[in-house]
Amino acid sequence: MIIGKKHFLLVENAARHLIVAGLFLYLGALYFVDTNRQNTIFYLSVALPGLLLLGTSKDVLSVGFKEVRFVFVFLLYLVASSLWSGMGIANFFVALKYSFYLACLMLSIHLFVSRTPAGEQAMTRFFVLIGFLASLVYLFFAFRSAFSGANPLVGRYSLNDLSGWGENNPITSAVFFGLPVLAAWWRYPDEKLASRIGLLFLMVACMGVMFLTKSRGPFLSLAITLLFVTVYRRNWSDIVLWAVYGIVGLGFVLALDLHSVIADRVSAPDYRMEIWSQALGLISERLLWGYGYGSVVALSFGAGDLATHSHSSILEVLRVGGIAGGALFLAMVFLAVRKCLSGNAGAKFFLFWLIYGVMCLSTNGRLLLSRPSVEWVAFWIPLFFMLIASGNSREPGRRDGAFST
Repeated sequence: MIIGKKHFLLVENAARHLIVAGLFLYLGALYFVDTNRQNTIFYLSVALPGLLLLGTSKDVLSVGFKEVRFVFVFLLYLVASSLWSGMGIANFFVALKYSFYLACLMLSIHLFVSRTPAGEQAMTRFFVLIGFLASLVYLFFAFRSAFSGANPLVGRYSLNDLSGWGENNPITSAVFFGLPVLAAWWRYPDEKLASRIGLLFLMVACMGVMFLTKSRGPFLSLAITLLFVTVYRRNWSDIVLWAVYGIVGLGFVLALDLHSVIADRVSAPDYRMEIWSQALGLISERLLWGYGYGSVVALSFGAGDLATHSHSSILEVLRVGGIAGGALFLAMVFLAVRKCLSGNAGAKFFLFWLIYGVMCLSTNGRLLLSRPSVEWVAFWIPLFFMLIASGNSREPGRRDGAFST
């Protein structure tokens, strides 16, 4: 029995290391492989080790019993809602499976944060490095297509369109590349001059990739989030960044004659108002409990096209879960944000990551309970990091205050 227990502890310890490494492998994969391969990486490197660590999942509750409990209450409500969706018991088990995946995700983040005192700095550094590498790769493919006679500034591209591999949705591609910009902006005031120059080039490169996607929502969400960061930090470095990128952006527009490209994209048809209007009509018909998880929806727009979701994660929560689900969602987010604001400064980056993600999902997101997807990167990952990192001691190197330098 002693030998058996020793072997079990060795396996459990190996699973702890694997699930943390798997988290970063999954986050890195977002920038280089398509959604199906991202899912496979998550299942093998995070979900599978999570099976071996189910006995330690109670440790996650130590970061804040009430806040974590509301996460699972919200998820279990969505799982239960499948029972009145009219789509059969199979959806119940699908929702339960996705909830388990999210529990594994939370466990991996908890293990990472518990081992890394400066979790915020480690995560921002990771996104800066992965963003730098990925932006160089995709800009290389863009320049190569330009030399072969195509004009990448005119078309609308996903990462897959640029390189032949990677994310195949332009909006999702833009959401992913907004994160390195946010991370670099967040790190900028605390870096030395040489590093600041590197961060400036990184942000230009990542925003260049975002521009190639011609996705309006992520660009607007990023700008609003960076404005919130500026107001929160009250740091002169942020003012300098706004001035620099205003001048750089204007320079690119004039040098590359991007007026018509921007004007065409701004004036392009957007059918979201039609979709949202119909989604609100459906919500009003089943206001209290919603249609349930797995319920099928077909929202018409344009010239007879159909949308299978509300193009807003917030509206999808209300459509599927009704007022009850919406109230649980708001309570979950409120408790997490309150814990973050009353906790250490090391969790604040994740709050702004969540703000950016929620704004992106508000204009294009699907239901939050799903397989690994952009909804995880934009909502669940920052929410879990925010919850768990809030309990850590204050991280060194963070400077807040009225226009500190």
